[in-house]
Amino acid sequence: MKKKFQLEVPGGADKVLLHTCCAPCSSAIIECMMQHHITPVIYYCNPNIYPQEEYIIRKKTNVHAMPNHWDWR
Repeated sequence: MKKKFQLEVPGGADKVLLHTCCAPCSSAIIECMMQHHITPVIYYCNPNIYPQEEYIIRKKTNVHAMPNHWDWR
């Protein structure tokens, strides 16, 4: 896919810590970052999700959606 713009990270870093609340919300920006050779380090946290079962479902979906070679916290 052709890049329409240049995405740059301050200081020329090649990794960025990315907070994610759910996999669907994160997928577009993760794809964009990867196209620009920026590796997202995924950080899942959303204590506002209730009940706890829903939190666990979203967390598992994030883990399932992220390739094994990506950093995931």
